[in-house]
Amino acid sequence: MIGIDDYAVSRPVQAEVEAVSRAILYSEITGCRLHFVHISSARAVDVIQAAKRKGLDVSLETCPHYLLYNHDDFRKLGAVAKCAPPLRSKEEQRGVVGRLIDGSIDMISSDHSPCEWKDKVNDNMFKVWGGISGGQFSLMSVIELAGSGASCAAEEGGRMDGESARRTLRPCRQRGD
Repeated sequence: MIGIDDYAVSRPVQAEVEAVSRAILYSEITGCRLHFVHISSARAVDVIQAAKRKGLDVSLETCPHYLLYNHDDFRKLGAVAKCAPPLRSKEEQRGVVGRLIDGSIDMISSDHSPCEWKDKVNDNMFKVWGGISGGQFSLMSVIELAGSGASCAAEEGGRMDGESARRTLRPCRQRGD
């Protein structure tokens, strides 16, 4: 069996940080706007924030599962918690929550990737369907964090889910146009 730990170590935080750094370099060269999805590590958030301080037009989101769950939960839940990037260590999870609280994360979005249960059953974690059916949990994750003592308010969840996405992604047409 090729398991959870094998899958997780094949996608280390350093790979995420490296991918983010390269994309930022290309953005800097071309001047293009850049939005990062599914950021799962505090170090990647920090790299993106450094690019913002340099004046680059970059933004990022994380997903509810990176705020609420960690690698230990992946081990307990199994294939239902497989996503990419994988759920990280407790320490990394705390770092991402901290970046959310300090305002370094622009929005929370879902990795809404539902599938049939049969696609989540395999002895090889690399062949299991990746993704979490999580669209319904974006706002609830912030409420859960607030209830657990994290110093973010439920109103922040609404801002992170709606207003911030509109402002960050700047759709071409606004309502009423």
